Amino acid sequence: VYVPDVTLSWRPPVKTFVDLLPSTFGPDPEGAFTTGWNDEMRAFLFQMCEATIDAGLKFVRKHCSEPLPTCSQRLAVQLVQLFDSMARPSEGFDFTREWEVGKDAPAPGGVKKHMEKLFVFCYVWSIGGSIDPTQWDAFDTFVRKLEAFKSLGELPYEGVVFDHFVSTATGSWQDWASVIADFTYDASTPFFEMLVPTLETTRYSFLAEKLAAAEYNLLYTGHTGVGKSVIIFDTLLRASDRRGFCTVAMTFSAQTKSIRVQETLEEKLAQKRKTVLGAPPGKKIALFVDDINMPM
Repeated sequence: VYVPDVTLSWRPPVKTFVDLLPSTFGPDPEGAFTTGWNDEMRAFLFQMCEATIDAGLKFVRKHCSEPLPTCSQRLAVQLVQLFDSMARPSEGFDFTREWEVGKDAPAPGGVKKHMEKLFVFCYVWSIGGSIDPTQWDAFDTFVRKLEAFKSLGELPYEGVVFDHFVSTATGSWQDWASVIADFTYDASTPFFEMLVPTLETTRYSFLAEKLAAAEYNLLYTGHTGVGKSVIIFDTLLRASDRRGFCTVAMTFSAQTKSIRVQETLEEKLAQKRKTVLGAPPGKKIALFVDDINMPM
């Protein structure tokens, strides 16, 4: 049931989401479970939300424009979903470390410090993730002046905050440019399927893989010909073995019918029981729909 922002603020869905973050993760392929969230961590995450989200939403609505208008409640939920997708043992986040450690402790430090850095990164790419890139400078200035973030004292100095990410394993800020993959030309690859890694493809591939691995839905928007489809295809292809994805790709057109969508899905699914279909053993279905706005 859709409930507008004026009726229900971002707090109830975000608080519910945070309260349900798992105490354990697993089982892994060997049947073992890994320590996860405790009440102190959940309370601290929601505390950071309370201290920053309202100001961020106000700034975006007043000073920024969005190529595709968003719902404030959705931006807030996206923040904690992105945080959850990165704060997982499978991504290198260690929940078993001490809560706080001394300033001279080696990276990533205590869990609290690691959570603070991850929160800033997720805040930038959720609350500020939908704004026009020409306004990144303004949002960067806002984030650096936000009182709740001043105490961190470790925001990257070069460029804007959109130019950096936080390593889930080391807890340190890194420049996107430092992790751009090398390009190897393959003459057998069709031109329109060729992807030369750039700063932009690195950013959006990283976010797409994290969210998809955590089984969150993702919508890519942009002008025609900017490479949205190629980025997503490349991300799912590279992650297919590591993440266990089985990709189902559909290209919608004005003639696309619902029965064809159903048939395409069923072709990729395995028979579980007489009337039950599912992903092949050990796999997850990643459904990619191109031009979702086309069917009439």
